[in-house]
Amino acid sequence: MLKTVFVFILGLLLLGKAHAQSEKDTVVYYMKNSSDLASSKAKADFFRVILPADSNSPKLFPFMDYYLNGKRKLSGMSKTRTHELMLEGTCISFFPNGSRNTIITFTSGIPTGDMIEFYPNGKVYASKTFLSPQKVLLIECRDSSGRLLAEKGKGQWLKFNTNFLNVIAQGPVKDGMENGQWHGTVGDSVKYDYVYNNGEIKSGTSYDKNGKAYPFTTTRIEPQYPGGQKAFNTFVKKHTEFFNSDKKNDYDVPVIVSFIVEQDGTLSNFRMASNTSESLFGKATTILKLSEPWIPGLMYGLPTRMVVTIPLGF
Repeated sequence: MLKTVFVFILGLLLLGKAHAQSEKDTVVYYMKNSSDLASSKAKADFFRVILPADSNSPKLFPFMDYYLNGKRKLSGMSKTRTHELMLEGTCISFFPNGSRNTIITFTSGIPTGDMIEFYPNGKVYASKTFLSPQKVLLIECRDSSGRLLAEKGKGQWLKFNTNFLNVIAQGPVKDGMENGQWHGTVGDSVKYDYVYNNGEIKSGTSYDKNGKAYPFTTTRIEPQYPGGQKAFNTFVKKHTEFFNSDKKNDYDVPVIVSFIVEQDGTLSNFRMASNTSESLFGKATTILKLSEPWIPGLMYGLPTRMVVTIPLGF
């Protein structure tokens, strides 16, 4: 059955991007890993297929995401049939090798109830329970051989990077939450120790490759303009008025721009994150390049290059 479906989908791909004319049509989207639409089939990281509504659930649309190698990436039901899904019910994600990655239940796009995670070798890694999108109870954890490390919310827990190649953090859990002394690594050279109390970090210290210590009380702090949002708004308004001094160039259009704040606070890699004219994007980047260095973002207390996405009004 899956082979038949995939052959059918390949036919659609050969014809180009499919556009749904009605809810009885199948639609195919070429997607980036960022969940944005790809500008072309050649630039896609995966493709998304949304089928007509299920006869037993007329308001839900079955969908399947596929890696470029043809293996499943994600499957489930959505309340929408655009490229922006609103997940509903049980959804299953898969590793590129075809093994299950996660099983999660959603309600109107929000994860609810239990979640099961797997290792790429097919063995169960962990089970968790969503109390809210922000609060998750840690229930059970196993190593890649299947050995039980934590059960009923108590024991030792392992956290991995996305591809499960490296352990990035480990420590004790109690009552479903991180508790006590944890240890972790960032990349190949940064190590950190931190203390949890009922799932909240109370204190921590990172050490760079030279052994320099960086204390922290939260794992991530976003970059910001010196003086905060109010100062940034004043800066943008000043230069926006300069660029809009010619009334012919007056626009009431927000331009959404993404860029990287480097470790030293300088800005780089400007990208247009909304559909707007190149001229407005050019104005936005010109203004941002006039900015003084930002306060860099922090990960585990260390200055870290981070992406920022902001709207600028014209």
